[in-house]
Amino acid sequence: MDAHEETDKNGPLTALHEALSAGAPGAVATALEPLHPAQVADFLEALPAEERLRLWQLISSNVKGDILVEAHGEVRRQLIKESGPQELAAAVQRLDLDELSDIHKELPPEVIEAVLQAMDDQRRQRFDVVRTYPEDCAGGLMDVDAITVRPDVTLGMVLNYLNRYRAEHGNIPEHTDAVMVVDLGGNYQGQLHLSDLVSLDPERKVYDVMDRNVAAITADMPALRVARLFEDRDLVSAPVVDDKQKLIGRITVDDVIDLIREEAEHSVMATAGLDEEADTFAPALASARRRAIWLGINLVNALLFGRWICRGAGDCRMRRMFRGGGHETSDEYGGDAGGSDARRCQHGWRCRNPEPRAGHSGHRARSGAGGKSLAAAQEGTGGRRDQRPALGAGGRPHRQFVVRQRQAKPGFWRGVDD
Repeated sequence: MDAHEETDKNGPLTALHEALSAGAPGAVATALEPLHPAQVADFLEALPAEERLRLWQLISSNVKGDILVEAHGEVRRQLIKESGPQELAAAVQRLDLDELSDIHKELPPEVIEAVLQAMDDQRRQRFDVVRTYPEDCAGGLMDVDAITVRPDVTLGMVLNYLNRYRAEHGNIPEHTDAVMVVDLGGNYQGQLHLSDLVSLDPERKVYDVMDRNVAAITADMPALRVARLFEDRDLVSAPVVDDKQKLIGRITVDDVIDLIREEAEHSVMATAGLDEEADTFAPALASARRRAIWLGINLVNALLFGRWICRGAGDCRMRRMFRGGGHETSDEYGGDAGGSDARRCQHGWRCRNPEPRAGHSGHRARSGAGGKSLAAAQEGTGGRRDQRPALGAGGRPHRQFVVRQRQAKPGFWRGVDD
């Protein structure tokens, strides 16, 4: 995506931010019109608390319910707290039943009571069914807007029924790729695919063309297993039944996508001791209290690792190597020679021998530059052992050299010969 496309994508959000900063309510309302409720919810979560509440008061009640569904834990509760009961009731009663069930536990009791009173008997019964299931199972994911037909009617009668349904409700439920077939007792029998409905003889019976191979999902099936079924079977929708095989709803692909996205967000944020329910702009004390366990574990790990370095890497050269991620930045050798020296230090550490061998001193005499012994090499440099060794071909030290012995533990560091 180039810079121009990115600017066009974020243009409405930029306009909203500029209108909010300018304090122009009319411009804010204009900037909100092209935005999806999910975009507005993300924008609210990215604002500090004071600006968030100021924008919330400027949003129309017609979309506040959808924004509450898209918002996460602490931000959603803050927005609900700042809204009046009547305003909240008007905002959430427009929601689908599955969306209402996602937030009904966070709504004040008087708001829930007002919403239930505004429902007809059939809608109230369906809502009671939906909110009895937890969110992490198929019953918590399902919609109760499944269209059902009987198996003994003709395809032409089903088409007429769908036309009347659209006229009464304004639209067919989203992601409807099939209608559910049930008997007189409401037991699930199969599916009638819309492709068969519009392409076959309208005089044929439903039981002649319905698909009996689409197995129903039980309401208590774990949500992650439902997602796996949708992936394996390439499903767009699937029926949900209770323990008596009665159809109680359906799960659509958008519900599964939301579940996968939430699981991915949770996994990423958990690595930092956060969760998607947290408010980014919450007070520092509240955030620290919520992340206390995670912060404590990381502090202990840092202290243990630091102590290990101090005990096992007492030599200053070794400490520099650890700070450099395994490559020493030596003042004495520099460049590639410093990295080679660090590798020799590591090899010497692995092969350390606390006691010198019999007949050997702490530093074994080795041939230095030009075949000189260690003593002769030191005499040639004024007795300074930290003098940079003679350079060989290519401006690098000779392959054989002696690594400085650690003062505190004689014999710990040995001369290493590659």
